[in-house]
Amino acid sequence: MKLVIVESPNKVRKIKDFLGSAYRVAASFGHMRDLPSGGGLSVEFKDGKIKPVYVTIERSARQVKELTELAQKADEVILATDPDREGEAIAWHVSQLLGERKYSRVVFHSVTKAEVQKAMAKPRPLDLNLVDAPQARRVITLWQVGWLIGRNNGAGEKAFTAPDNDKTAGETSPPEFNRLDLMPQEFETGLKRLRNFVT
Repeated sequence: MKLVIVESPNKVRKIKDFLGSAYRVAASFGHMRDLPSGGGLSVEFKDGKIKPVYVTIERSARQVKELTELAQKADEVILATDPDREGEAIAWHVSQLLGERKYSRVVFHSVTKAEVQKAMAKPRPLDLNLVDAPQARRVITLWQVGWLIGRNNGAGEKAFTAPDNDKTAGETSPPEFNRLDLMPQEFETGLKRLRNFVT
């Protein structure tokens, strides 16, 4: 049995009819992991790179369990999430949650029998460049850019430090950081620079 994972549950029945009994089709219901929202940096700094630390989204716990059980019975897991960068990232997150096994990636731009069967005939590996783009964007929203630009400006390798609430009231030295302002036309360039540091 081959397990096909899509994002939307609305696609499951239709795609299953296209592929036949040798396939099982299930849905991730969108994103299954994200950076934690409970405070802290949500990343690790190692060897001059930023490594995001992800947690399973609470609402996805049941779906992770179901997909894990199905994957254990499958000869291959086919990641058929949406064809954009977010879809590529979701496919990667699914593979991280399900652990080491045989994966392939397929993309189709419309849910028709011809398009789905055409995509299934041309599987490929996950494109980690596409995966890194949404990762970089999420890290930017957690203001890690200051740490990276500090390094690029010759400030030396350092971890970004949040204010220490345990310091005495008389100590007023602010934490060290740098700010990066990007105009809309510069945003993609900024993302490309950041991707070089995101693992």
